[in-house]
Amino acid sequence: MVIIMAMHKSNRNRRYAMAMHFDKELINPNISRTIRFTPILYEWLEEVKEREGISFNHAVLQCIKNCMEEDRKDRTGPVGSKG
Repeated sequence: MVIIMAMHKSNRNRRYAMAMHFDKELINPNISRTIRFTPILYEWLEEVKEREGISFNHAVLQCIKNCMEEDRKDRTGPVGSKG
């Protein structure tokens, strides 16, 4: 399992590190989209893909998947809470 760190912005000013786990669920994506990156994000993703030996596309998909999972956790709250 490969773990890298990414910054996830939650609320306006709170930031925390988020561990990224690369999984096989993201193999063979089939929806094509065009996306534009800022230079700093592009350079960071290039570093990640080189360091981890994965494709640029896989790094982007994993970042998005991890943010989606964090967002779902944030929305549902801890077990037993009333959200």
